[in-house]
Amino acid sequence: MENLGTIGTTEEQIELMDVATNFCRDKSPIDKVRGLIDDELGYDPGIWKEIGELGWLAIAIPEAHDGVGLSMAEVVPIAEQMGRNLMSTPFGSTTVAAQALLAARRSRPNGSRKLRRARRQRWPCAKPMATGIWSILMRQRLRAAAR
Repeated sequence: MENLGTIGTTEEQIELMDVATNFCRDKSPIDKVRGLIDDELGYDPGIWKEIGELGWLAIAIPEAHDGVGLSMAEVVPIAEQMGRNLMSTPFGSTTVAAQALLAARRSRPNGSRKLRRARRQRWPCAKPMATGIWSILMRQRLRAAAR
C-alpha cells in the first residue's frame, strides 16, 4: 500500500466513475439483483469476466505485478457505483485480498505469483458475503424498491 492516493478527485477517477456508472446501471437491473440473492454463486460469472476485461481488478495492483499501478482511491468510484446499483460481485473482497497478498509478498515469495495468477485468470480471491448484515440490508432495499 505504498501509493495511498490524495484527497480530491482526479480526472482518472472521474473517467472511471463515468464508465462504472454506465456499466453497473446496465449490468445490474433490479430483477437480476433479485435473482442473484438465492443464487449459490452469488454473482454472474459473465459480468465478473467483463469486470476483469475492463481492467478493474488490476487498478490498485502495481505495474511490477502486471497491474495498472494506480491507488485504492481509483477503486472507490467503481465500488460506489456497484453499491449504488446493488451489483453483486466479489470485487470488494477480491480487491482487499489482492492488497493483502501485496502486503504479504515481502514475507512470502509466492505471494506475487498468486497475485499475477489472480489478475491473469480473473478468479475471485474471495466470495461475496451471502449471509449476514449485507444480505439483510440487500433484501430490505429490494423490498422497498418493489413497493
